[in-house]
Amino acid sequence: MKTLAQIRAANALQAARIPGIGTGQREGNVLSDFPLLIKTDGSLAAFAYAVEPKADDRDLDQLAQHLAGRRITGSRTARALADELPWLDGPRIAAAGLESENFVRQIPDHRACEKWTHSLREKGLLVTLVTSLRKHGGEFLVVAAIARHLRHTTEEGRIAITEALSPDELVLELATAQDDSKLRRATSEALAFLNYLKRFVA
Repeated sequence: MKTLAQIRAANALQAARIPGIGTGQREGNVLSDFPLLIKTDGSLAAFAYAVEPKADDRDLDQLAQHLAGRRITGSRTARALADELPWLDGPRIAAAGLESENFVRQIPDHRACEKWTHSLREKGLLVTLVTSLRKHGGEFLVVAAIARHLRHTTEEGRIAITEALSPDELVLELATAQDDSKLRRATSEALAFLNYLKRFVA
């Protein structure tokens, strides 16, 4: 069995590889501010802030369906794709990025095509997608890592506080919990996990 510290560190090391994690608006450092937001407003409010939607995502759903049709990813909506991408391996992320550029070139609006192509090349598919869907893209990626950590269960050890597969599901699960014990445990574990994550993200 692994200790809680080992599980936290291993999950944080995996999350630290997510492109754009910890980078907020105007290139700010989310990992310095997010724990304070949890401590002052509570984890439920902080997580709800992170999942706040930005815009209608129907156009981005076409991109998700295109990537799923090419069997690069399995998600058919943009929001599901944003939940899936952080956990794909390097070659599949690269393939999804290249295929996204090919898809974007088909956009009839030349200006929109240039904007998307530039963003994909500068930031990558995951950051481009998340910042298009969410008002707080960096925070969203942090909460995605927290959600994965809170449901961690393996033969080597378990956290298993929640069952949520995505940041949106995490907010819903914590908001509808029967009592405050799950929320208190999730808050405490999220803060402990973030202590490791901010050390591993350069």
